[in-house]
Parts: sequence; structure tokens; C-alpha cells
Amino acid sequence: MILHHTYKNGLDNELLFFIVLSSLSTLFFAVYFFTMPKKEHILNRRDGLITMTGFFWQKNITMAFEKAEFAYSTGGEDLVGGFQLQIIRPNKWQTFETFIVFGSDCYEDMSFITWYMDKNRPLPPGEAFDPYRQQDFERRKAEGFPKPLYPSKISTPEATKEQQAERKRIGGW
Repeated sequence: MILHHTYKNGLDNELLFFIVLSSLSTLFFAVYFFTMPKKEHILNRRDGLITMTGFFWQKNITMAFEKAEFAYSTGGEDLVGGFQLQIIRPNKWQTFETFIVFGSDCYEDMSFITWYMDKNRPLPPGEAFDPYRQQDFERRKAEGFPKPLYPSKISTPEATKEQQAERKRIGGW
């Protein structure tokens, strides 16, 4: 017995649908690539603001860090892409934006962001912050070392033991 499949004149409907859908998707993303607004992630420690990208052609969204809502991705069945930090855009569709700092997992990224955004804590560890550490210490000292804005179980010591002792003496924490 020989199985034989014949097509009617032209393409079959499923293949035609696939070609049209692929062509429209390619066209959409090509137009988007050349017309998309500048996308930025900004953590503004001084003013307590966070900037995230808008959805497609929306402008970037800036809001108070304390009002930002974060979530994490669940990934696929094999957890690939899971536990990545996401921020929920404050729009009516509740869309998500991946907000990766280190790329390892959402807990590390969220801890770093919270530590950095708390202007009452010293700057997080890292060479990128070293040139600003002393200036930040002096600013917080002039303010009387106010208590941290956001609770945390992570110890956030000063850069030196002398600075740590001064913070404890002046700020009490």
C-alpha cells in the first residue's frame, strides 16, 4: 500500500499561514528595531528613584524605589531562565521587565539593588564604588548616620573599622 498526499493547487493553508505569520513578525520587529526609544535601567540612589524601560514604544518609566514591585521568573520546565529578577511595570497590563544586575539569581540581584538604593547605608562592595566611598561616608556622617531606609538581614559595614566605629558612635547602629 502506498500512501500519497497531494496538494491542491498552490500552498496548503497551514504552510501559507506560517509564511504570512513569519513575514509579519519579521516586519514588526524590523520596524521596532529602527524606531524603538532608548531603553535604560537607572538606579538613582540620591533621589530614591528607579527607571525601567517602557513596553515596546512606551517611554521609560521612572518611579519611587519604595513603590516598585519586583518578581522573579519561573523559567521553563527545566528551569532555564528561572529565578531572574523582574520588575513589574505600573501599567494596566502588568507587564514585566527583566532587571538583571549580576545575572546569577534574583535574590542576589535584589539584595544588591536594595543595599545600593538605601542611601543611609554605605555603598555596596565593588571597585566601581571605591572612588565615591569617602564622599558618601562624609555625606552620611553630616546627616548623623540615619537608620537604614529598608530592613535587611545582610550586614552592611563601613569600608574601614574606624568608619564603622564612628557610625556606631554617632548613628547608634
